[in-house]
Amino acid sequence: MKVTRGITILLILSGLLLISTAFSFSLNAAGTNETHLSDQKMVITVTPSQISVPTVVASHIPVRITVTGPDITSLQIYGESSAGNRLVYSEAFSSRPYYQIYLPIPDNLISPSVNLVIVINHNVTFTVPITFSPEISPIFSDISLVVGITLFLSGAYLYPPLKGFRYWLLLPPFILLSMLFGQRYDMYYMIAVGLRILDGVNPYLASQSTLPGLQYAYPPGFVPWSAFSDYIVFRITKMSYPGVATLNFIGTQYGSLYGVWRSLEGTNLLLLYTIIKLPMVLSFFWSYRTLRQVNNKVSWKLWFLNPIAVVVGILWGQIDIIAVAFMLQSILYFRSGKEFSAVLFAGIGATVKVFPALLIPYLLIRSKHRKSAALGILPAIVFTLAMYAVTGNVESDVLHLFISRAVPTFNGIFIANGLTWQVLVTDLGFTTFPSLFTYVFIPVYFLLLFLFTRRNVIPEYFFITVLFLFFLTYNLVNPQYFIWIIPLLLMTGENKSAIVLSAISGLYLYLMYSFAYFINPQISWNYASSILGQFESLRLSITSSEYVAMTIGLISAAIYLTYFLKFLRTSAIGNKSTAVEH
Repeated sequence: MKVTRGITILLILSGLLLISTAFSFSLNAAGTNETHLSDQKMVITVTPSQISVPTVVASHIPVRITVTGPDITSLQIYGESSAGNRLVYSEAFSSRPYYQIYLPIPDNLISPSVNLVIVINHNVTFTVPITFSPEISPIFSDISLVVGITLFLSGAYLYPPLKGFRYWLLLPPFILLSMLFGQRYDMYYMIAVGLRILDGVNPYLASQSTLPGLQYAYPPGFVPWSAFSDYIVFRITKMSYPGVATLNFIGTQYGSLYGVWRSLEGTNLLLLYTIIKLPMVLSFFWSYRTLRQVNNKVSWKLWFLNPIAVVVGILWGQIDIIAVAFMLQSILYFRSGKEFSAVLFAGIGATVKVFPALLIPYLLIRSKHRKSAALGILPAIVFTLAMYAVTGNVESDVLHLFISRAVPTFNGIFIANGLTWQVLVTDLGFTTFPSLFTYVFIPVYFLLLFLFTRRNVIPEYFFITVLFLFFLTYNLVNPQYFIWIIPLLLMTGENKSAIVLSAISGLYLYLMYSFAYFINPQISWNYASSILGQFESLRLSITSSEYVAMTIGLISAAIYLTYFLKFLRTSAIGNKSTAVEH
């Protein structure tokens, strides 16, 4: 049955209405739904002060308790309600000026209200009331979000083709989306690195000015734009820069690393998000233009309506999409015989995020004029060394970049995260594990380089195979990494493969992240205290369990292995469709 234009418009409008409704449930100004108390020395903040989810699941909403003050050595918390009184938390530690915990209220204390009696150092007492107002609205808000996105995408995909449609007309709404959304932790990084540069601080190494965990662990290509954006915004708003002490955020020293975005409170984040993400938005559109130039059969819907592409390229605030745009242009230049330009653009992409560098050896080996092509890498090398020389120590900064990218650990402890089977290792309690990237990926990469260049396989197939190997061996496969490979699959006509990867990464993103966490803090500061945010916390307590993470990691690894073998086999047998005369 043919879907009429009217039905698709109804689906689109219904979807937008439901998404807007869910969005409205997440609006939350700074200081909203929290209790802030202080005496002469101690300051305590508790949020949310009102829990709105049904009481039967209210214990799954953790209450964030933050204590600041000199010489904190102990903390006891008692719960007092009509259901009874009991000690719910007790901790002693060495003297510190900051402490934060996330405390679930026990089921047997939940009643219309409960008093949290917080005792600090055995002699300072605060009493904080927490009220419960069981509502259906949090559940409705999350359902509205999921159903709204589904209806909107369904209507947009089914909408009859438009003659003469210009995809650049989508630029204004995508800029608006970039202003309203951003992954808070990563946006802090994109903003703070520029502020540190403006303050004359080396942002690449841990120091008293840049606390451990807050150093910029990427190549320096995006840093000048970050500094420029910060400078422009603070000049426009006539505000002073947050100092280094503010950016360090005291909680970072005591385990609250992902709350560091709170150090940007008071900044005009709507304007800052808009300007600092302009290269990301433009790169998103540039990427599609390149896709069309290589394969004019690529539908704009597979890119502009691909949820994971839009989230990573527009909403997230990560720099992957910039490196992707240069990578795709590099491939286009190479296929057109412009070898120097191909290497040049791959090098520029690698100054933003490392992965395009894996394409450069292939381009050089396949080039007819290798010496002139090799000159294309010099601008990227000179720029990178110059940036490190201006802001710090070249040798130390390069060494830190190599170590942080090649063997990612946290304080020497093995970590794994994202869509990788290696989360199984960490969930089983292992703190040490060999770096498969070092011992497996690197030698196999050179074998693939030898095989693919000898058979004149097109660069897209080479890089797709390399990236699937990377996903199999690296211990951090974050969902934004999938935007590296999805456009390559679209470029080669592997639409079904692109949809599969989009689906698995989109599912992971939904199960592991709070939608409210992505909303610009200027319009939703206490995101976990908003109505939508509270239900997202409830959902995440179930969907982000280690068993779910392990399951997705194993399924993802099976997908990577299947596609790795598929592209390896196709290229190894010399399929004509993968070969290109150059």
